[in-house]
Amino acid sequence: MSGESLQDFNRKRKKGYYKDEGTEKYLHHINAVLQKDERKSYRDLPEEHATLFVFGLPRSGTTFMAQLIAHAFNIGYINNFMARFWLAPVTGIRLSGIILGSEPAVNFESHYATTSRLDDLHEFGYFWRHWLKKNNIGEILRSGELEREIDWEGLKKTVCNIHAAFGNSWICKNIFGAYHLTKLSQVFSRSFFVYIERDPLDVAVSIMDARRKFYGDTSLWWSTIPLEYHKLKGLPADEQVAGQVWYLRKFYRQELQKVPPDRVIRISYPEATGDPQQTVERIRKQVRDITGTELKQKPGLPEKFPVRTHGHRRQERERFARLMEKFEG
Repeated sequence: MSGESLQDFNRKRKKGYYKDEGTEKYLHHINAVLQKDERKSYRDLPEEHATLFVFGLPRSGTTFMAQLIAHAFNIGYINNFMARFWLAPVTGIRLSGIILGSEPAVNFESHYATTSRLDDLHEFGYFWRHWLKKNNIGEILRSGELEREIDWEGLKKTVCNIHAAFGNSWICKNIFGAYHLTKLSQVFSRSFFVYIERDPLDVAVSIMDARRKFYGDTSLWWSTIPLEYHKLKGLPADEQVAGQVWYLRKFYRQELQKVPPDRVIRISYPEATGDPQQTVERIRKQVRDITGTELKQKPGLPEKFPVRTHGHRRQERERFARLMEKFEG
């Protein structure tokens, strides 16, 4: 099972969530062709701008958090058009500017991390899968062992050229990077790690809903894989989900302790939705105080956003609470 590719999960998805493999192969071909040319144009640039990595548990509000930052500040972000060029990101950024213009269009709408508008935010998963070697379950489970095989110098050069293409700092949702927080903090000296936290019981209920919607089968795995995946794979669905939430939460908290604390920005989901202005001000101040980089805030930030909870689904929450206590024990 450890050799199972992430594409294998795609093949099990229901219509509406399935990615067409013919289109995927075509895009891979285009990227392979463009990659050779683009790399020749890369310059050796210093790390002048900040990179904000957003991560958290599945269904914790990571997409919303990235959208909030992209909407609030004059900052670069990868949109759905640019994301098609994951091996030639500078090409994607330039073409997007020519075709779509440079005005951001984040509208806070998403469906399980997917936004519909071509110019809205994309998580750029294929880019991070490529650079961080995360193409199958085995590579994810061996993240620590394979870390030394990652081309960190090549990644840094690429990111610095992305900054140059934007002419600005960059906000990116980077779930795969969460397996390498310490190394990322060392490679990118002007990086910040925005960790959004949500009630783990709400997260568990929402992950179970995602399994139903994506597969029509709650026994099939959905989203981020903890390093203890093999301990969970054979368990009943609700225990898998409880373990997924519990192990990932534990792992993220342990890894954050290894990152310089002044470059960690922990934000709760109720805080981000209830007082977005205070949230972005805290981010702006911390980035400025540590790096001297001034994130210029734009007008038009909503005063608050609706908070989505599953408090009414009491029985499910209580069941997940009991299961998580078992993992704690």
